[in-house]
Amino acid sequence: GKGEETFLMLMLDGRFNLLAKTLFSDNKVNKVTAAIPEIVDAINVHKPTFAIIVHNHPSGDASPSEFDDFATVKINFLCELHGVNLIDHMIISKNGNYSYRNSNKLQEIKDKARINDVFSTIIKEN
Repeated sequence: GKGEETFLMLMLDGRFNLLAKTLFSDNKVNKVTAAIPEIVDAINVHKPTFAIIVHNHPSGDASPSEFDDFATVKINFLCELHGVNLIDHMIISKNGNYSYRNSNKLQEIKDKARINDVFSTIIKEN
């Protein structure tokens, strides 16, 4: 029911107990960014094993945008760098919901953008 997009990061321990939730908002109707330093700070403070990210689409359409996909790639990289397993990115709207995990899009992102593969490629090129 919010008029602007908000982004919530749920941080869980190894038994899937909630350690913390961090809310980000830019007060914009169609976009929310979670600054990399803020995400890293939250991970460093709470030291989760797992993370779930959730944001809303005030438009009512829960379909992910290219920006949502790119944000998922970035956040997954941040999580991997800190030993955290991103287990879902969910989009909530008044007309429905979307789960990157249930749609298999999260696994596709993880398969295409593994941090170790990126570093291996960089090392091989040099």
